[in-house]
Amino acid sequence: MTEEQLLHIIKQGENQTAEFKTSFSDDVIVSLAAFSNAKGGAVYIGVTDDGVVKDVELGKETVAQWINDTEPKFELISDGFQVTVFGDEFFNEIETIQETIQETMQEREQEREQEREQEREQEINPNTIKLLQIMEDKMWTVSELMSVLKLNGRRNFLYTYLHPAIKGDYVSMLYPDNPRHRGQKYFLTEKGKKLVNQQSRK
Repeated sequence: MTEEQLLHIIKQGENQTAEFKTSFSDDVIVSLAAFSNAKGGAVYIGVTDDGVVKDVELGKETVAQWINDTEPKFELISDGFQVTVFGDEFFNEIETIQETIQETMQEREQEREQEREQEREQEINPNTIKLLQIMEDKMWTVSELMSVLKLNGRRNFLYTYLHPAIKGDYVSMLYPDNPRHRGQKYFLTEKGKKLVNQQSRK
């Protein structure tokens, strides 16, 4: 989009998909969040409410400071937004802002997923951990596992040891499409091996 096209948009005034801001602030993040959770939209920085363009003085330090000040609120934004800044070499700076916001949101989501994974691991049944720790890289029948764990009650073993491990994707079946297969055996998944390694380091 050319500067001439942008100025034409500004001339149309604010609407449901366009907002004007004189500077980059928390208000910009709030507007982007609203757009990303609706039908999308754009925020034009360096423009007064009545559509007067007042260029923003930009530099790497300026953009870095904006991002640093507002980064904690990036998680409010999902997608479907555009940032346009009127100032010197504004196209390069726009790209920096857009990419940084999107990269930060991706990093935040990865961090949240890691936190959720850690929470799930902390909630693991202690009996399941005992089961995983004996399995190593072998394949096991139910009888073999019960024997090593010195358990007699098959039902108790299935519902307090094996089934939670399968549900948590720590243990897999040799014949997953036929759980009652006569030759059924069980083995650790990569996730199960990872948990065993984590437990061994504690």
